Amino acid sequence: MTEHTQHPGPGDVPPAAPTVADAIALVASWNDLTNERRRSIISSLRALARIAGTDPTQLRLCPAELNDRVLGKPPQLFGISATSMATVRSNTRFAMRRLGRLEPRAPLDADWRSLRDGLPSRAATTLTRFIEFHSREGIPPSTVSDASFERCQAWIRAATLCRSPSRLFAQMRYQWNKAAREQPNLGLPILGAARQRARCTVPLETMHPGLQADLERMRRHLGCSDLDDLDADHLRGDHDDGLAGRASPSPAPRRALRAITIEERMRHARQAVWALVQTGVPLEEIRGIRDLVVPVERARQVIRFMAGRGRALLAGTVAHLKKYPGDFEVIRVLLGHKTDRTARKSYTGPEKDSAFERFDQTVLEQMRTLRPRKSGPDRRTDRRRAMEGRA
Repeated sequence: MTEHTQHPGPGDVPPAAPTVADAIALVASWNDLTNERRRSIISSLRALARIAGTDPTQLRLCPAELNDRVLGKPPQLFGISATSMATVRSNTRFAMRRLGRLEPRAPLDADWRSLRDGLPSRAATTLTRFIEFHSREGIPPSTVSDASFERCQAWIRAATLCRSPSRLFAQMRYQWNKAAREQPNLGLPILGAARQRARCTVPLETMHPGLQADLERMRRHLGCSDLDDLDADHLRGDHDDGLAGRASPSPAPRRALRAITIEERMRHARQAVWALVQTGVPLEEIRGIRDLVVPVERARQVIRFMAGRGRALLAGTVAHLKKYPGDFEVIRVLLGHKTDRTARKSYTGPEKDSAFERFDQTVLEQMRTLRPRKSGPDRRTDRRRAMEGRA
């Protein structure tokens, strides 16, 4: 068993990744490290297996497996604080680099180095791996594309340690497009939006021509800064948009929305069409934006449907509650709250009970027993009475 694994040459088949147990044995033989350093690394490697819920001999020390089985899980569920988990990641990265399981950082070429130095610090930090990948591949900044970004995502998942790949990719896309729009002198291409689930929207070409025209008019309206830029038929009132007899829109100048905001508004409109179709309204009956809200029951249908669909996320949380019964600290972490006070305020009390009316009553009772309502006088009441006594 060797101390260091050499990186495979071009065309060579890389050796199989060692198990965590193998890595622990290797770290124990690294006599150039202090005893404290070796113990810290071994403890971190054992923590990986504990989070993965498996034996160290069954967990491979490779980025893809660690990203999938370890790094995406909340460490608090396994008795590891966020600070300790940062140490685990640091030690794991050190050991994997020394074992040759992480690619060493390559120097950036001149174009990418110049671009990085010209970006704000936050954007440069977010785009570190994006820049490194494209520099490795020899892709200039001006020729970055959606295809190269997809390859970058695959590389990050398979060759680097990443806690939340999906979140990182969204931040990369946002920072890159922001730099491209705010610094046009850089000549950076705009990356396309992330892929949306096909069932969440209705393709524009399948909609009624009148609805397509309304959506295009809506896009122009959101993107212009003065009413004079609107099409003439809308200003004259020739288009039947349901506003006949009402006051004309205010002629006061207004600021155009950003392109990314306009795309979000258009996606919301398409989602509303999709929601109506899912509730039984024929697509051919939606002939304009007005048909989304008239009669008003259609607007209620959209709101109820999307709210019910959002409860699927809460239903997933309930499944976790069943998996980890009896520990409110675990529940607090799963619900994403930073303090017990926030969790108690959000999920207990009579005013919140209706939000869980569709949930399993057994789980609800368990939640109430885990975090009972406060008994005794309220602290604010005590304070008010004390002030009244002083007066």
